[in-house]
Amino acid sequence: MKKISVAFVLLCLVCCSSIYTVEAKKFLKSPQKTEASPTAEPTLSPFEVYNEGVKLLLAAQTEQQRGETDQAEVLFQRAEQAFSLALKSSNPKLVEAQSNLGYVQLYRKLYPQAVKQFKLALKLNPTHPESLSGLAMAYVQQQQAKKALPLFEQLTQLDPKNPSYWFNLGSTAQCLNLANQAELAYKEVLKFAPKHQSAVFNLATLKDNTLNYKEALALYAWCINMDASSLIGLEALKRSAQLKEALKKTP
Repeated sequence: MKKISVAFVLLCLVCCSSIYTVEAKKFLKSPQKTEASPTAEPTLSPFEVYNEGVKLLLAAQTEQQRGETDQAEVLFQRAEQAFSLALKSSNPKLVEAQSNLGYVQLYRKLYPQAVKQFKLALKLNPTHPESLSGLAMAYVQQQQAKKALPLFEQLTQLDPKNPSYWFNLGSTAQCLNLANQAELAYKEVLKFAPKHQSAVFNLATLKDNTLNYKEALALYAWCINMDASSLIGLEALKRSAQLKEALKKTP
């Protein structure tokens, strides 16, 4: 029976928000006036510059998800500018600024640059979770799952109750044909997030690929019961039907 590929859905750690402030747009669109100018506006502190970069990054993600790629690219560039400016000063969020510069490159699909940036952040803080996750995702996007695996393992050790870390570990292990490790990781996901449809689906494909068809069908059914109308639910319906048909033809 044909081997089924894993549905690899990496979960981003940065919480999305569609709002960025007028102050951020003003700061990044127009040159700052000097303090010597009689009409000078208050200069943003490095911390404020960093925060405006975060808002712009989140806004760029939202535009990217909407398919507005040109607008997203403009916002990514402005976010990059803000983080770079923040890094030129003694910003207390230095690690976060380095890491978010990595995410700017990651979302722009500039993966080698993202890897470099995340590594710079990890030199400052070797256990910074956002940087570890971003570096792992950048490796995955470059088909370097072997490099990503130990990073996801480290993340699950740092925060063993985070289902996203376990899911990414399971997906990466499954891509590397490490069935036992993948199964254990998906079960950890479901321990903390029992309605995680992607984990159930991937676990079903894992059982399907290892010829445990009865378990696979049960898991597909569970996945369908969660939400039959979602993309994952529809795919589970399709694969369940294909498996049942194939089993009928098997002597």
